[in-house]
Amino acid sequence: MDLGVKLRQARLEAGLSQRQLCGEEITRNMLSQIENGSARPSMDTLQYLAARLGKPVSYFLEEQSVTSPNQSVMAQARNAAGQAVLDALEKYQGPDGIFDRERWLLEALTCLELAQQALQENKKEYARALLEQAQRAGARTPYYTKELMRRRELLSFEAGLLEAVDPDQWELFLLAKSALEQNTPEKSIGLLQAIASPTEKHHFLFAQAYLQLSQYERAIEHFLQAEAYDPQTVYAGLEQCYSALEDYKQAYFYACKQRDCNEHPVRKANRIPNYDYSQNGAYFITICTEDRKQLLSQIVGDDAHIVPKPYGKILEKYIRNAPEIEKYVIMPDHIHMIIRLDDGTMCLNRSPTQEKKEHIVGADAHIRPQSRVASIVRSIKTLTAKEIGESIFQRSYYDHVIRNQQDYNEIWEYIENNPKKWMLSKKGENW
Repeated sequence: MDLGVKLRQARLEAGLSQRQLCGEEITRNMLSQIENGSARPSMDTLQYLAARLGKPVSYFLEEQSVTSPNQSVMAQARNAAGQAVLDALEKYQGPDGIFDRERWLLEALTCLELAQQALQENKKEYARALLEQAQRAGARTPYYTKELMRRRELLSFEAGLLEAVDPDQWELFLLAKSALEQNTPEKSIGLLQAIASPTEKHHFLFAQAYLQLSQYERAIEHFLQAEAYDPQTVYAGLEQCYSALEDYKQAYFYACKQRDCNEHPVRKANRIPNYDYSQNGAYFITICTEDRKQLLSQIVGDDAHIVPKPYGKILEKYIRNAPEIEKYVIMPDHIHMIIRLDDGTMCLNRSPTQEKKEHIVGADAHIRPQSRVASIVRSIKTLTAKEIGESIFQRSYYDHVIRNQQDYNEIWEYIENNPKKWMLSKKGENW
């Protein structure tokens, strides 16, 4: 059975349509070609599909291509139970690109099961050692899910590794957090509502749950009550909410507050040394995809590396062809960029609204700068849509007149740090 047939069979067994399996990572056309055997997936794509289907990557590889000294070890470990699994894995020889992910998942799962048994037998010291081993093993496999992390936290609380004043409220908090990470925000909200006296951390989860439900006004209410709990992440959430509500003034306000939270900001030097941008026309532009679909890129790794998707690569080609664009970042569902016009026609004291009222069609050096900005944006969107075959962007875009050197520096830093902030906001961590 070849890879495409295995993939289709696993998808049907999981009850998923092609659209559901693809998510926002690959296109249905690509998945169809893989299943039909007319295309071979990259290892990243295969890992993504395997994770979505709950299968190890090795399951989809052809039998003759799976050669590893650990095959017999893994077969023995799969058929064992309890301590016998850990004993079998002692013979494992790593690293092994075929079985490493499954090997560490087996160890993590076994340690959690043994820890639960040890707690039932009141062997807390042994349980603690197993839970620490589970944490180390889980950190080495992408199959260690958030649900398993929550399970370990609950067992750690029972083993005395975590402390809480009110055990019942602590358990409700963990369950609500787990529900949120499993993309069941309604369940999370229900659990949080059972807590008699919610604190800032509970409001923080409330806000994230309402954010998942796209109930931005309710999310804002709770984010504001959670500000003391985690200011940096709260400001990131407020920026996201106001952006979704197209209140870009407030979104930029909270983006600046995120910057102010950083005790040691890293200032990016200007691309043109000693250039006084208060004497030139510069604009901060944000373009969003329709319905904020994450079509353009993905943010991966601890260093928040941007990996362009096919549509993002097409878009970047046209951005690079526009000499007026001095700085840009292609995020999953939007683009930030700085457009600089230095022909002497820009009046920096005018507001964006005033400039738009004087809109003139065209894009040569003699028309008003705001019209030139609109023309540049329109050209990029049109050329991208033409090559893709459909429009993927919202009709409007956000612009901000950059009025002086400090404003320019802050916006440059905001663009530079945007991928890192995106990654940390998804993890719920501080920036």
